[in-house]
Amino acid sequence: STQGVSSAASDVYKRQVEINWESVKNVTKYHVYACNDIKAEKPEWYEVATVGAGTNSYEYNNCIEGKYTAMYVIPEVQVGRNTYKASYTWHLYMNIE
Repeated sequence: STQGVSSAASDVYKRQVEINWESVKNVTKYHVYACNDIKAEKPEWYEVATVGAGTNSYEYNNCIEGKYTAMYVIPEVQVGRNTYKASYTWHLYMNIE
């Protein structure tokens, strides 16, 4: 399950992907991660952005043509005085043609 996350590659800009997600209750920010070649022997993940609580999408424009770009989003939430960062549980990927 992608838990309300979707993505779309632009036909005009082949190296660009937009990822969208549903809001999370008590979120303070979202951490956006990307991997430009998820099918590599050792895929490398990078935090590409941190966006505020009011943001539910991110446009990533460093995709590599002919590779599978993967992305995931981790919410950071506040409960009382404590802040928690969720664990990585899944990723979404697509072929950049």
